[in-house]
Amino acid sequence: MPLARRMVLLQWARKKNAIIMEDDYNSEFRLAGRPIEPLSNLDADGRVLYMGTFSKTLMPSLRLGFIIVPKSVRPAFIAARLAMDHGRALLEQEALATSIEDGDFERHVRRVRRFQRERRERLLEATARHIGDMAVVHGASGSLHVVLELNGRDPCDVRAVVENAAARVVGIYDLATHFHGRPRFAGLLLGTASLDGDEIEEGIRLLGSALRA
Repeated sequence: MPLARRMVLLQWARKKNAIIMEDDYNSEFRLAGRPIEPLSNLDADGRVLYMGTFSKTLMPSLRLGFIIVPKSVRPAFIAARLAMDHGRALLEQEALATSIEDGDFERHVRRVRRFQRERRERLLEATARHIGDMAVVHGASGSLHVVLELNGRDPCDVRAVVENAAARVVGIYDLATHFHGRPRFAGLLLGTASLDGDEIEEGIRLLGSALRA
Protein backbone atom coordinates (compact mmCIF):
# COMPACT_ATOMS: atom_id res chain seq x y z
CA MET A 1 0.00 0.00 0.00
CA PRO A 2 1.11 3.59 -0.52
CA LEU A 3 2.19 5.38 2.67
CA ALA A 4 -1.03 7.42 2.82
CA ARG A 5 -3.21 4.29 2.80
CA ARG A 6 -1.01 2.66 5.43
CA MET A 7 -1.50 5.63 7.73
CA VAL A 8 -5.27 5.54 7.17
CA LEU A 9 -5.28 1.83 8.07
CA LEU A 10 -3.37 2.51 11.30
CA GLN A 11 -5.78 5.34 12.16
CA TRP A 12 -8.71 2.96 11.57
CA ALA A 13 -7.14 0.39 13.92
CA ARG A 14 -6.69 3.05 16.60
CA LYS A 15 -10.28 4.26 16.24
CA LYS A 16 -11.76 0.74 16.30
CA ASN A 17 -9.38 -0.61 18.96
CA ALA A 18 -8.45 -3.25 16.37
CA ILE A 19 -5.41 -5.41 15.72
CA ILE A 20 -3.80 -5.71 12.27
CA MET A 21 -2.10 -8.98 11.30
CA GLU A 22 0.71 -8.27 8.83
CA ASP A 23 1.83 -11.38 6.96
CA ASP A 24 5.21 -10.53 5.42
CA TYR A 25 5.92 -13.78 3.58
CA ASN A 26 7.98 -12.56 0.64
CA SER A 27 9.94 -9.39 1.46
CA GLU A 28 13.33 -11.16 1.33
CA PHE A 29 12.89 -11.69 -2.41
CA ARG A 30 11.99 -8.21 -3.58
CA LEU A 31 13.99 -7.88 -6.81
CA ALA A 32 13.50 -4.27 -7.90
CA GLY A 33 13.05 -0.93 -6.20
CA ARG A 34 13.39 -0.16 -2.52
CA PRO A 35 12.22 -2.77 0.01
CA ILE A 36 8.69 -2.09 1.25
CA GLU A 37 8.77 -0.95 4.86
CA PRO A 38 6.64 -3.15 7.11
CA LEU A 39 3.49 -1.59 8.48
CA SER A 40 4.72 -2.55 11.95
CA ASN A 41 7.56 -0.04 11.61
CA LEU A 42 4.97 2.76 11.35
CA ASP A 43 2.90 1.49 14.26
CA ALA A 44 3.25 3.65 17.36
CA ASP A 45 0.24 2.23 19.22
CA GLY A 46 0.98 -1.50 19.39
CA ARG A 47 -1.71 -2.41 16.84
CA VAL A 48 0.26 -4.54 14.37
CA LEU A 49 1.21 -8.20 14.73
CA TYR A 50 4.11 -8.86 12.36
CA MET A 51 4.36 -12.44 11.08
CA GLY A 52 6.82 -14.21 8.83
CA THR A 53 7.91 -17.68 7.79
CA PHE A 54 11.03 -19.51 6.70
CA SER A 55 9.03 -21.72 4.33
CA LYS A 56 9.92 -19.57 1.31
CA THR A 57 13.52 -18.71 2.21
CA LEU A 58 14.49 -22.24 3.31
CA MET A 59 11.91 -25.01 2.92
CA PRO A 60 8.26 -25.64 3.87
CA SER A 61 9.07 -28.88 5.72
CA LEU A 62 11.12 -26.89 8.24
CA ARG A 63 7.78 -25.63 9.63
CA LEU A 64 9.29 -22.60 11.33
CA GLY A 65 7.82 -19.13 11.43
CA PHE A 66 7.69 -16.20 13.80
CA ILE A 67 5.36 -13.53 15.09
CA ILE A 68 6.34 -10.25 16.72
CA VAL A 69 3.55 -9.06 19.01
CA PRO A 70 3.11 -5.78 20.90
CA LYS A 71 3.86 -5.90 24.62
CA SER A 72 0.20 -5.27 25.44
CA VAL A 73 -0.92 -8.64 24.04
CA ARG A 74 2.26 -10.68 24.55
CA PRO A 75 1.04 -12.50 27.71
CA ALA A 76 -2.15 -13.58 25.92
CA PHE A 77 -0.19 -14.94 22.97
CA ILE A 78 2.21 -16.85 25.20
CA ALA A 79 -0.73 -18.38 27.09
CA ALA A 80 -2.46 -19.34 23.83
CA ARG A 81 0.72 -20.94 22.48
CA LEU A 82 1.18 -22.98 25.65
CA ALA A 83 -2.45 -24.08 25.50
CA MET A 84 -2.08 -25.31 21.89
CA ASP A 85 0.75 -27.78 22.51
CA HIS A 86 4.05 -28.26 24.27
CA GLY A 87 6.02 -29.40 21.25
CA ARG A 88 9.00 -27.32 20.25
CA ALA A 89 11.36 -27.76 17.32
CA LEU A 90 14.27 -26.84 19.57
CA LEU A 91 17.06 -28.31 17.45
CA GLU A 92 15.79 -26.63 14.26
CA GLN A 93 15.32 -23.30 16.04
CA GLU A 94 18.82 -23.43 17.51
CA ALA A 95 20.36 -24.26 14.13
CA LEU A 96 18.44 -21.46 12.43
CA ALA A 97 19.39 -18.94 15.12
CA THR A 98 23.07 -19.87 14.70
CA SER A 99 22.75 -19.50 10.92
CA ILE A 100 21.25 -16.03 11.31
CA GLU A 101 23.86 -14.91 13.87
CA ASP A 102 26.76 -16.18 11.72
CA GLY A 103 25.46 -14.50 8.56
CA ASP A 104 24.93 -17.80 6.72
CA PHE A 105 21.20 -17.18 6.35
CA GLU A 106 21.72 -13.74 4.81
CA ARG A 107 24.27 -15.12 2.34
CA HIS A 108 21.83 -17.88 1.40
CA VAL A 109 19.05 -15.34 0.78
CA ARG A 110 21.35 -13.27 -1.44
CA ARG A 111 22.19 -16.35 -3.54
CA VAL A 112 18.52 -17.31 -3.92
CA ARG A 113 17.62 -13.72 -4.78
CA ARG A 114 20.17 -13.82 -7.61
CA PHE A 115 18.65 -17.03 -8.99
CA GLN A 116 15.16 -15.57 -8.71
CA ARG A 117 16.20 -12.40 -10.51
CA GLU A 118 17.41 -14.54 -13.43
CA ARG A 119 14.07 -16.37 -13.47
CA ARG A 120 12.19 -13.07 -13.48
CA GLU A 121 14.19 -11.78 -16.44
CA ARG A 122 13.53 -15.00 -18.34
CA LEU A 123 9.82 -14.70 -17.56
CA LEU A 124 9.60 -11.10 -18.78
CA GLU A 125 11.52 -11.87 -21.96
CA ALA A 126 9.37 -14.94 -22.70
CA THR A 127 6.16 -13.01 -22.02
CA ALA A 128 7.16 -10.25 -24.43
CA ARG A 129 8.07 -12.83 -27.09
CA HIS A 130 5.17 -15.29 -26.82
CA ILE A 131 2.30 -13.24 -25.39
CA GLY A 132 3.10 -9.68 -26.45
CA ASP A 133 0.24 -7.22 -26.19
CA MET A 134 -2.28 -9.86 -25.12
CA ALA A 135 -1.31 -9.23 -21.49
CA VAL A 136 0.45 -6.84 -19.11
CA VAL A 137 2.73 -8.07 -16.31
CA HIS A 138 2.16 -6.77 -12.77
CA GLY A 139 4.23 -7.44 -9.66
CA ALA A 140 7.53 -8.27 -11.34
CA SER A 141 9.45 -6.63 -8.49
CA GLY A 142 8.74 -9.77 -6.46
CA SER A 143 10.00 -13.19 -7.43
CA LEU A 144 7.61 -15.89 -6.26
CA HIS A 145 4.75 -14.98 -8.57
CA VAL A 146 3.49 -12.38 -11.05
CA VAL A 147 0.06 -11.32 -12.24
CA LEU A 148 -0.84 -11.20 -15.92
CA GLU A 149 -3.61 -8.73 -16.77
CA LEU A 150 -5.33 -10.10 -19.86
CA ASN A 151 -6.09 -7.27 -22.25
CA GLY A 152 -9.59 -7.08 -23.72
CA ARG A 153 -11.01 -10.00 -21.75
CA ASP A 154 -13.80 -10.28 -19.23
CA PRO A 155 -12.94 -11.84 -15.82
CA CYS A 156 -15.57 -14.49 -16.56
CA ASP A 157 -13.52 -15.70 -19.55
CA VAL A 158 -10.42 -16.54 -17.52
CA ARG A 159 -11.67 -19.98 -16.50
CA ALA A 160 -11.51 -21.08 -20.14
CA VAL A 161 -7.91 -19.83 -20.40
CA VAL A 162 -6.96 -21.82 -17.29
CA GLU A 163 -8.56 -24.95 -18.78
CA ASN A 164 -6.83 -24.43 -22.14
CA ALA A 165 -3.50 -24.06 -20.35
CA ALA A 166 -4.14 -27.17 -18.23
CA ALA A 167 -4.77 -29.14 -21.43
CA ARG A 168 -1.24 -28.12 -22.42
CA VAL A 169 0.10 -29.22 -18.99
CA VAL A 170 0.63 -25.66 -17.79
CA GLY A 171 -0.63 -24.85 -14.28
CA ILE A 172 -1.88 -21.29 -13.79
CA TYR A 173 -4.47 -19.71 -11.48
CA ASP A 174 -7.46 -17.50 -12.11
CA LEU A 175 -6.82 -14.24 -10.27
CA ALA A 176 -10.51 -14.10 -9.31
CA THR A 177 -10.02 -16.98 -6.87
CA HIS A 178 -7.93 -14.61 -4.73
CA PHE A 179 -10.61 -11.91 -4.54
CA HIS A 180 -13.66 -11.41 -2.38
CA GLY A 181 -16.02 -10.32 -5.13
CA ARG A 182 -15.17 -9.57 -8.74
CA PRO A 183 -11.64 -8.40 -9.65
CA ARG A 184 -11.33 -5.19 -11.61
CA PHE A 185 -9.62 -6.96 -14.53
CA ALA A 186 -9.23 -10.41 -16.02
CA GLY A 187 -5.99 -11.83 -14.70
CA LEU A 188 -3.82 -14.88 -14.15
CA LEU A 189 -1.48 -15.69 -11.29
CA LEU A 190 1.78 -17.36 -12.34
CA GLY A 191 4.24 -18.93 -9.91
CA THR A 192 7.90 -19.15 -10.92
CA ALA A 193 9.82 -20.09 -7.76
CA SER A 194 10.31 -23.79 -8.54
CA LEU A 195 10.98 -23.52 -12.30
CA ASP A 196 14.22 -23.15 -14.19
CA GLY A 197 14.67 -20.82 -17.14
CA ASP A 198 13.89 -23.38 -19.84
CA GLU A 199 10.71 -24.49 -18.03
CA ILE A 200 9.58 -20.86 -17.76
CA GLU A 201 10.24 -20.29 -21.46
CA GLU A 202 8.27 -23.37 -22.49
CA GLY A 203 5.44 -22.66 -20.07
CA ILE A 204 4.98 -19.11 -21.35
CA ARG A 205 5.09 -20.34 -24.94
CA LEU A 206 2.31 -22.80 -24.20
CA LEU A 207 0.34 -20.16 -22.28
CA GLY A 208 0.52 -17.92 -25.35
CA SER A 209 -0.94 -20.76 -27.38
CA ALA A 210 -3.74 -21.20 -24.80
CA LEU A 211 -4.55 -17.48 -24.93
CA ARG A 212 -4.78 -17.51 -28.70
CA ALA A 213 -7.07 -20.55 -28.50
